[in-house]
Amino acid sequence: MLSYLIKRERNVGGLVQVQYWNSAVWSSTDAKAYAHKATAERILRKLVQGNEVLPNDVCSIEQSKDSAQVDPNLA
Repeated sequence: MLSYLIKRERNVGGLVQVQYWNSAVWSSTDAKAYAHKATAERILRKLVQGNEVLPNDVCSIEQSKDSAQVDPNLA
């Protein structure tokens, strides 16, 4: 089963920092996988509206390489 992650790339002092949304904060080591791409897109829109994303951040939805961490309750 495919799953989707919300990814953010932020330029910090010339270095690109890659982080993933884990349901509460952005993290470079922990990510929350969503069962449906539409769910991840909806959450990303809420993050942008809630100022969790800066104007220069690059955000995207990407397929998870490990579908074992999918939370079926977030469908």
